[in-house]
Amino acid sequence: MLETSISLFDCFASVPDPRSPLGKRHPLRAVLTLCSVAMLCGCRSLYAIAQFGRDRGKRFAAAMGFTRETTPCCTTLHYLVSVPPTAPGLGNVGGGATTAENALGGAEQWLGPEYEEIAPGVYRSADGASQFRMTTSDLTDPLQGPHVHFEAIGPDGRTIIENSHVGITDP
Repeated sequence: MLETSISLFDCFASVPDPRSPLGKRHPLRAVLTLCSVAMLCGCRSLYAIAQFGRDRGKRFAAAMGFTRETTPCCTTLHYLVSVPPTAPGLGNVGGGATTAENALGGAEQWLGPEYEEIAPGVYRSADGASQFRMTTSDLTDPLQGPHVHFEAIGPDGRTIIENSHVGITDP
């Protein structure tokens, strides 16, 4: 047994932050702490994690290490957890472009286990919070070129609250 205890918040301080200093709004260790606490409390989507933080107010945000009065919104969390475009061979599932193979691999990660096809080319996660769309019209779009969509679904089960459009480089 360790003689001294270490908090999760303190451990997250040693995680390198790959983000550019420009435009950084939230400390990485605060975001990681929020995600950990929210997931331990049952949150299973970025929307749920964002709402968990927002529902708890200013004092909670300060206790988590945030320097602003609110915790990050769902879109900010999505960009923080997306695969960076510089990751070898992965492309960026938060936007940009990637290969068809990488997009499908990213879709499986995005949806998690036990996803189902709810319409031709539209796949929904088991918890209903994430969706991957790859319809014939997306793949044959003459204006935008072939692309897919990674989408976050609102609590009503119908509203798309976030849509990350990803181009396909090798249709």
